Amino acid sequence: MRTVHATGFAAVLAATALVAPGAASAASPVGYSGQFDEFHAVQYVGCTTASPTADYASGEWSIKLQGTSAKATFAMELNGEPHVAYTYAGMKQAPGGVEGNWVAYGKTGAGLLTLTVTGLTMEYKIAPYNYNGLSCQYAIFPATVRN
Repeated sequence: MRTVHATGFAAVLAATALVAPGAASAASPVGYSGQFDEFHAVQYVGCTTASPTADYASGEWSIKLQGTSAKATFAMELNGEPHVAYTYAGMKQAPGGVEGNWVAYGKTGAGLLTLTVTGLTMEYKIAPYNYNGLSCQYAIFPATVRN
């Protein structure tokens, strides 16, 4: 009887380890990539200075999630002009994410950057947003996910 319980318990532990998001993400990095959505305007909210009427972001982004950390790379143009290009090696992944839906965040010089992926959309949000003389409660740069 004890052998049956021990074997059954071991099988349950093994199955749990295979499906638990933390167990899978701790083992190997999971990568996502995509592009900034140049067809939807950047949203500037609560600006104390005059905000642009229509900025459009284009460019590429990618991220590797591993456990609770993340490393992301961004190359973004705004209205066809270079805006930012950087690698952020110290991002954190918020707990509770599942495959295809997750949040990663980290502090940048322009404000707190939060990436939110839901299915095939990614939201690049900086709050508060303070960049190049523009000061807002937040700015959202819409993007899409390739994979």
